[in-house]
Amino acid sequence: MKLPEYKFEKKHNNNYFYKYTSFETAKIILENQTLRYSSPLIFNDPFDCQAGLHLEFNAEQFANLFIDKIENALLSNKPPHFAAFNEYSEIILRMREHVSTHGFDKAVFIEKTSPLITALSHEYDKMHSNILNNWDNAVKRMRLLCLSTKKDDILMWSHYADYHKGVVIELKVAENESEDDPLWLAHPIRYINKPEPFYDNGFFDEILGIKPKMYKSFLDTFGYVKYDVWQYENEWRVLDLLTDSNEIMYEDCKFRSNIISSIIFGCSCPDNKISELISLIQSKYSHNIKFQKAYKNQLEYKLDLKCIND
Repeated sequence: MKLPEYKFEKKHNNNYFYKYTSFETAKIILENQTLRYSSPLIFNDPFDCQAGLHLEFNAEQFANLFIDKIENALLSNKPPHFAAFNEYSEIILRMREHVSTHGFDKAVFIEKTSPLITALSHEYDKMHSNILNNWDNAVKRMRLLCLSTKKDDILMWSHYADYHKGVVIELKVAENESEDDPLWLAHPIRYINKPEPFYDNGFFDEILGIKPKMYKSFLDTFGYVKYDVWQYENEWRVLDLLTDSNEIMYEDCKFRSNIISSIIFGCSCPDNKISELISLIQSKYSHNIKFQKAYKNQLEYKLDLKCIND
């Protein structure tokens, strides 16, 4: 996968991220010096990037809410500030002039705006369909590198590191911007308890030009959001969009060799596997990499990480 051609700008203050993996996958990562960016379509959470995208109102409510929004704009003491002036903004200003000299007649107002509301209501289903289709196409093009800021989480070791027989790879974030480190683009997951709508009532401010048409970034709203039962993962993501969707559900990207700063072996990782991986690393990497092993704490439900001799 070719990463976007632009200058990386660091978007966080993290110095390290952690990749939980099985022993065999760790061998592939370290042998090939690649990290896998995967499609959310093969994630273990079927709601990941595939929940929400509903509207907070139906077609009938859409019409009523829009009428209320226009009425409020007409009757407010001060004229609305239009961040993105458009034809609706102009209509409101003209109607405000009329109201200031002739007063406000709700029945006349509804009669005059009825054709406009009817036309917009007819666009409701089309609008929602377009939202769903656009996001479906985006999801097919997404490739995500999923990381954590935690290296000693018992559940993470069980779920992603082969029941503590695997490893955690510590990835050091580059200090120098000249290294164009994709980890600089890592974005935290926001955990929520119910899917969020794509558009809320602020959508009407966008139609009227009171707000600029930002549409709530697709990626920020749905690409970095998960159900809060996953909160223990402390997940961060590096997201890339392919130019076109394809049948291959992952892409393996080369990384700079000094991104690896430490290897942590699981508490159930066999000694011969530990020796095998250390030998592989020493044959391929010239910089100093720390080796650690997780041990079960005897007094608490936690893991203790201790340096091991190579």
